[in-house]
Amino acid sequence: MPSPHDVACVTYFPAAVTGRGPSYSCASILRAFPDAGLRTLLVAPVVRIQSPPGVEPREAMPRPLRALPRRFARRFDTTAATGRMLRRAARELDGPRVAYFWPDPPVELVRFAREQGFVTVREMINTTRGSAKRVLDAEYRRIGLEPQHGISAESAEREREELAEYDYVFASNPVVEASLAEAGIPAHRVVPTSFGWSPERFPATVGTERSGAGSGAEDAEGVEALYVGRVCVRKGAHLLLEAWDKAGLPGTLTLTGHVEPALAGQVEAAVASGRVRHLPYVDDVNRLYRSADFFVFPTLEEGGPQVTYEAAGCGLPVVTTPAGAARLVVDDKTGYVVDPSVESLVVAMTRLAASPELRRRLGAAAAEDARRFDYRVVGRERAQAMRQALESR
Repeated sequence: MPSPHDVACVTYFPAAVTGRGPSYSCASILRAFPDAGLRTLLVAPVVRIQSPPGVEPREAMPRPLRALPRRFARRFDTTAATGRMLRRAARELDGPRVAYFWPDPPVELVRFAREQGFVTVREMINTTRGSAKRVLDAEYRRIGLEPQHGISAESAEREREELAEYDYVFASNPVVEASLAEAGIPAHRVVPTSFGWSPERFPATVGTERSGAGSGAEDAEGVEALYVGRVCVRKGAHLLLEAWDKAGLPGTLTLTGHVEPALAGQVEAAVASGRVRHLPYVDDVNRLYRSADFFVFPTLEEGGPQVTYEAAGCGLPVVTTPAGAARLVVDDKTGYVVDPSVESLVVAMTRLAASPELRRRLGAAAAEDARRFDYRVVGRERAQAMRQALESR
């Protein structure tokens, strides 16, 4: 068995660590590192949550600036301060050490870490920018809109240059792996991984379960379909709204998340129909998962979306695309993996709406498989991947 902290891991997160979004995923993964024998330092502009036990926070922003709003932390250039921390860590940390970068670090920082003797590893939370730009450009233009995703050709090229500098890159699903190959990253540098979920945040809630989780109570009122995430073109919300209207299923589609301006009119029209409900923000998303019959997430571009793991963990069959399947959804086992098209969504949703027994079967299998993606498990697997990366090098 390894001795305590026989490997050092310096994690660089380039934005404020707030416990939301990617910073939540990062902290959840790091939580398992100390028990797996990794001395773990978390370097970020500012850390606004209590660090997981055993994880040592290192804040790169000067102390007087740490109280500024998050948008200022995101803009503040901490490259020089982070470089000094890496140099100090290289002097102080004995034995093997890894520099674990989350998107998007300056390329000069990655090069500096390699010069200091770190094995460099990059986390991919989405496909590469070049791949995402190509997919989203095509979809916006298909629906008659100018692209509004904010990914420039220059930023895609900067990322491609950055990715070439790493010893290893973690890829959270097969679509991400394909995008890395497209960007010229050799297969031996790509490590298949996943993201996950935290079961303790989603306890069973008495009185909310429907037939997706076992009761069959919806027969008189129709099915409840659920979407969680920003209501935008990138995540296929426009396709879902069109498919829901075309399917004409009895029941309600609930959209949870802020709406991209380009889709505001479509969402308003859908809500006016009485068959779609929109909730811009929900504190207790657990109750939504627990009261739905199935989850629909027809995303066009992703990494390993946390909502897929959460919905599956709450016993929902999941209708999603290859980008949203997150190494969990298997066609006709835990849900349906479909093309991002209106026709495919109509077929999958109609099939689920017609059969409470099918929903129960797929939902039970989804809940069982989701146990493998508990962040405590995912974190240990990342730690093992770090060790293998050091051994390979």
